[in-house]
Amino acid sequence: MATEIIRQTGIVPQPVVNTMRQGLSSQDPAQVAAAAQTAQRIAQIDPAANWRKVKCYAEKEMDIIGVKREAGKPAMVLMAENGRYMGGAFVTFKADKRQTLWDLAQGKAGAPPPKGLAKEKAEWLKPGLVGRVKFLKGEEKLRHASLKDFWKQG
Repeated sequence: MATEIIRQTGIVPQPVVNTMRQGLSSQDPAQVAAAAQTAQRIAQIDPAANWRKVKCYAEKEMDIIGVKREAGKPAMVLMAENGRYMGGAFVTFKADKRQTLWDLAQGKAGAPPPKGLAKEKAEWLKPGLVGRVKFLKGEEKLRHASLKDFWKQG
């Protein structure tokens, strides 16, 4: 059925797009492979079919190693994984939860900047603050990242 729609209109039906999106953002290699096969079949049916650009995101727990707060700019936390700097993530919480984050960060403040990271406006934190970050999948460093949750470690 979807094959005929694609042939006749050149448009990929939304349920097919949704299924591929789910497969491509899955942690299961079999689902990713199935989604890739679907994409190949669609390209064979109609190479010029209208495609939507779909960003795939992942979520991961990382250490919060610094905060960056500048007037007129969005607040950010600086993240690391296994001691390796990964980038910044936007802080988009409502005022009360954001204040809780700043209070926890204030208690961890005073760490020296990590090697190679001389961010002038950053406040570096001692270990012990962890956050769950949503970011663009498939990149070496964080891109389009936002902090989803945070907590004290241990």
